[in-house]
Amino acid sequence: MSGSRFCDREASRIQFDSAEDGRSPPAAALIYDGICDGIGTDLQLVYQPKIDLRRGSLVGAGALLRWSDMEPGWIRVPDVIRVAERDDLINALTLAVAERVVHDRAVLMRADIGINRAFNVSMHNLHNLSIAERMSEIGQSRHGR
Repeated sequence: MSGSRFCDREASRIQFDSAEDGRSPPAAALIYDGICDGIGTDLQLVYQPKIDLRRGSLVGAGALLRWSDMEPGWIRVPDVIRVAERDDLINALTLAVAERVVHDRAVLMRADIGINRAFNVSMHNLHNLSIAERMSEIGQSRHGR
């Protein structure tokens, strides 16, 4: 799953200000490129199980973003989110995560494992009124049916 279709590198006018976030410009650029390259490359999802304690059964899973790069190693998720929000990439990241969650759910459904999936969104996503519609479209895509 590539997030690049949600990310317009050419249109972006990113200025990496290391004083603002405490990261060097190359590290901020690495995060920016990683978001544009998307989920399934260096950005990965892992799932935290949701258990119904009364029944002792698995009822769902929450998607958690993780990122390991060959050079610096593990990239802190708060750094990824901060760069995504600051550089107007949070919608691209959210849509890439939504697409991957829907894909992963479809894989489990084909294996007759029907559990709900969830993921967090940023408050910044709520400023974009079309984000819910785009996530719904992803949910109704061929992976989600």
